Amino acid sequence: MRMGGAKVESVTNREDAIEALPRVRPTALVSDIRRGDDPQAGFTDLRYLRERGLYDGPVLFYTGQVTPSRLAQAEELGADGVTTDPGDVLEWLAGVAKRE
Repeated sequence: MRMGGAKVESVTNREDAIEALPRVRPTALVSDIRRGDDPQAGFTDLRYLRERGLYDGPVLFYTGQVTPSRLAQAEELGADGVTTDPGDVLEWLAGVAKRE
């Protein structure tokens, strides 16, 4: 799907992300933190991708709640942040695009 000049690929689990990464070669990832019954899935999956060298680019977590713990975990994983604001996501993506 194309949105605002960007190609958007949506995946809902780690396995699909692993399959999509080499095919899509994303400029950036936007992820939720909670998926299904796992309140840490986004962090767990990013750690997995980083540790295996599958993705080392920019990441922003777009989620329902920003907490100090979530901010600290995102920073530890080298993510650019955590937000609840869709405007922040668009601004961040525009900034990433300018760096390319």
